[in-house]
Amino acid sequence: MSETTNRVEVTILEERYVLKGEESEDYLEMLAFQINKKLQQVQNMNPRLSVVQTAILTAVNILDEYTKLQQEYQGLLELLDDPGVKSKK
Repeated sequence: MSETTNRVEVTILEERYVLKGEESEDYLEMLAFQINKKLQQVQNMNPRLSVVQTAILTAVNILDEYTKLQQEYQGLLELLDDPGVKSKK
């Protein structure tokens, strides 16, 4: 059984894009809104950057956030697996 492919038209940095995915249209729109917000933040802090430079710096910032969250998640998993933590309950 194949999933339904949703399609939504969004605007990111004043450019129109069509996003397609198995996620809901609301989810795809939320992703577009969030990436547009992050791009605008970088652009506002560095107005002389080209769109490509803005996109690269935004990607680096997002990857930094993602990596830190991944490390935090791994730390939490290790805490859950720690026998010393379980015996304190």
